[in-house]
Amino acid sequence: MNSALPYGLLREGMQVLVVASGPLLLAMLVVGVLIGVLQAVTQINDTAASFLPRFIATMLLCWLLGGWMMERMARFMAHAFTEMGSR
Repeated sequence: MNSALPYGLLREGMQVLVVASGPLLLAMLVVGVLIGVLQAVTQINDTAASFLPRFIATMLLCWLLGGWMMERMARFMAHAFTEMGSR
């Protein structure tokens, strides 16, 4: 195993992590900003009013994109184990 392999796998792993978690983080950001604006306009400052919509949006996206995210991470892990085993 040469010294470039761990760094390459780490770089690829970080890329997969960003791509797989990006939609969830973006959805939480958008919903959080919208709820924050709504709370500022209506002057309703309730923690449940900000938590529940983000939670629902995150769970909905996990349900919709969960298979794609798991497939992407599983493909990376199979690639990583293959690369480590061949060197």
